[in-house]
Amino acid sequence: KGWRALAGLRYEEYRAEYSDTGGFSASPEDELVGGKLGLEYHYKDGNLAYVSLSRGYKAPGFNIDSRLDNTQKQYGSESLAGIEIGLKQVSQDGRLSTQVAVFYQDRKDMQVSQHIYIPVTANNAEPDWIQYTTNVSGGSNYGVEAEVTMAFTDRLSLSTALGLLKTEIDEFTYTDGYGYEYVADGRDQAHAPRYQYAISANYLMAPSVLLNVSAEGKDEFYFSDSHDLKSDAFTLMNARISYFVDDWELALWGRNLTDEDYQVRGFGFGNDPRDNYASTGYYQLGEPRIVGVSAQYSF
Repeated sequence: KGWRALAGLRYEEYRAEYSDTGGFSASPEDELVGGKLGLEYHYKDGNLAYVSLSRGYKAPGFNIDSRLDNTQKQYGSESLAGIEIGLKQVSQDGRLSTQVAVFYQDRKDMQVSQHIYIPVTANNAEPDWIQYTTNVSGGSNYGVEAEVTMAFTDRLSLSTALGLLKTEIDEFTYTDGYGYEYVADGRDQAHAPRYQYAISANYLMAPSVLLNVSAEGKDEFYFSDSHDLKSDAFTLMNARISYFVDDWELALWGRNLTDEDYQVRGFGFGNDPRDNYASTGYYQLGEPRIVGVSAQYSF
């Protein structure tokens, strides 16, 4: 019981040298500082409340495609300042445990991915799209995360997790190779679904046979900060039955049992002259239904 303070600090001096055959060269230098300061109050065994302040960063870098303009070949560092407040509790009999946290993060000089169209030129035989990294003024993330685990009996337990997230991009406008001006001010950040959840149940069918059934899902999300193409919301169902003998675990398992089609990456552009190059979505799908058998030996 009582108070506990936590502190950590990271300091990095960044130096890089870059040059290419196009005549572009740069030697950026930066001082990068990150760390965490936390305060915990333990009021019972396994029960605590906490608050933490943190600072993180991403180092600067280069886009090395020679077809980019020199002004697009270098991007700067990003910093993030955040605060988190949380509570962790375990019931007296140990059957119920809960964790709840709320957080806010402020991103400065946020690194984002964008793309540009390269038309046919004397040095470029075919049209192409180039994706590269740049900086925008910043963005913000805030939300809540909660986890609950309950053992109903010695054989049956249930675990649930839920995350709610709101993100935003500040002042992001760019023009692609077609001359189209894209404005994303105030829009959600890429790959930031507004909700994610997971539910998992364990049932001990026999002293050495364990059944696990789970579901996981997430809301729709933008694939990129530089276009408006989104994924669909989806839920995946999984199951695993394990047999334990001595130091061995033998398991029959399946993932995405309903064979859900869901997108993990996507990009939109005009590529078909039959529809006058109207913008079309192209997607990378996640793994289909997979069923397998595995064996694991612990020593």
